[in-house]
Amino acid sequence: MVVSVVTIAVFIAGIASSVTMQRLQGLVRNVADLRSLQVGAVQGSSAIDFLVAQRVAHDTYSRTAEGLPALRLGQIGAFVYDRPLLGWTIRQEFAELELLPITLDSQNYAIALPPGNSTHVALDVALLETLRSEWWQQTRFRSRGRDAPP
Repeated sequence: MVVSVVTIAVFIAGIASSVTMQRLQGLVRNVADLRSLQVGAVQGSSAIDFLVAQRVAHDTYSRTAEGLPALRLGQIGAFVYDRPLLGWTIRQEFAELELLPITLDSQNYAIALPPGNSTHVALDVALLETLRSEWWQQTRFRSRGRDAPP
C-alpha cells in the first residue's frame, strides 16, 4: 500500500510540474507550437508571409489594435507581429498581455538612399552616436520593458 501511495504521489507531482512549467514557459516556444493554436497577424505584414511559409493557419487583422483585443478575449491563442511595434503597443494599451521572449523570424531594417548620396556618412555617424547614447538605452527600456539588445 505504501508503494502504491508513493507511486501515485510521484505521478501526480510529475503532472503538476509539467503543467506548471508549461504555464511558466508559455504556450509558444517555437514555430511548431503555433500550429496547435489559433494565430492572428496584421494583414500585409511580413508576419503573414512567415506564417504562410511555415504553414501556420492564421486570422488576419487590419491593425494590431484589432488583433490584440481578440487575444485578450481568447478568440486567438497568439498574435504574431513585428516585435518592437508589438512590444510598444502592449506596453501602451494592453499591459495585461505578455510579450514572449522568443524571436520566430529575425529581420533587419534599412534606410535607402539614392546612389552617390553624400549624406550616408553623416547618417551613419548620427545612427552610431544615437545607438550608444543614454537616451536610446532609456527609450529601448521604456518601449520594450527590458534592456534588450539593439
